[in-house]
Amino acid sequence: MEDFMDLVLARHSCRSYSTRPVEEEKLRACLEAGRLAPSASNRQPWRFVVADTPAAAAGVARAAQAQGENRFTADCPVFIAITEEGERPDLAPIGKVKRQDYRPLDIGIAVAHICLMAQEQGLASCILGWYDEEAVREALGIPPGREVRVMIALGYAAEGETPPQKKRKPFDEAVRYVR
Repeated sequence: MEDFMDLVLARHSCRSYSTRPVEEEKLRACLEAGRLAPSASNRQPWRFVVADTPAAAAGVARAAQAQGENRFTADCPVFIAITEEGERPDLAPIGKVKRQDYRPLDIGIAVAHICLMAQEQGLASCILGWYDEEAVREALGIPPGREVRVMIALGYAAEGETPPQKKRKPFDEAVRYVR
């Protein structure tokens, strides 16, 4: 296992994929990392819908490119759509205590877990927010009542793909201590 900070530093949004298939055990490790992510009151609002065959991935790639974005997804062999179930009446009071819907945060944590595990497995990833949701629903058979919140493109980086230098705010600009 790599040092955690090495994973954080190495992980980037890959925009050039090899068509090489992803091994089932590596894909499963990524999904398991997402499944085990923490969530508010253990609600686990996510469901992961996976397209990992050439035909399924091609359908999702078309949906990802439908708005003229994400052309790089054409060769990506795996897509994970993260869907969210609607509000559960039995758990609604939990969010109302703080007037906060934690589902988007919970899903974000699961996505981070998946992407960091992908990096550990030698895979590349890109979090996708621009796509035609209805086309994704149709391509993946996502039922009514579940919203597609985000997708992850997953696979091996194309030969020659080099991670860009991370551009982040300086530590002292991003962090303030109250002592």
